[in-house]
Amino acid sequence: MANFDEAKRETLLKLLKAAGLIIIGSTSEDPEPWEERLERLAGALKKPVSLDRKTLHGLKNATESYWQLRVRGGIAAPDLLGTVLGHYRTVTQLLQGSLLPTTRTSLSAVASETALLAGMLLSTDLQKHDEAQSYYHTALVVSQQANNDALYAAGLGRMSSLATPKGIQKKRIRCYKRRNVS
Repeated sequence: MANFDEAKRETLLKLLKAAGLIIIGSTSEDPEPWEERLERLAGALKKPVSLDRKTLHGLKNATESYWQLRVRGGIAAPDLLGTVLGHYRTVTQLLQGSLLPTTRTSLSAVASETALLAGMLLSTDLQKHDEAQSYYHTALVVSQQANNDALYAAGLGRMSSLATPKGIQKKRIRCYKRRNVS
């Protein structure tokens, strides 16, 4: 059986080389990079992205736990932000895969909630309003993909909360400049 798999792999490798495979990478004659790339491609094709309910529920619970940590204030905002952004990256990577529509909708809601939390940590706790705005905008877009009106409304509310700090900050800068000019 192992010889058959090896023969299939070698045959496929020869076919790919003969076709001048552009998809996988260079046309180098060195077989080692080709084999590694071919193995990765074969692994990806054998293992499409699939999320079961338990995994999806775990991602949602993790997001809710991060919100609770933020509310309770048990972890410093910069430390929590790093964890939240790592979770956000994981969720967005999963969204890039081929998913069932119901799974995509649920995962989009998790991504939106996570983006809202990242924006809140950046804006409220760290005073990084411009960075927060990009996360709030992402939360709005993804909440629409999830068909989740509550998340969309929350995103609008968070986005509107940025208008005040930015406006006050600009007003302070103008007053400061006027005072220094006089």
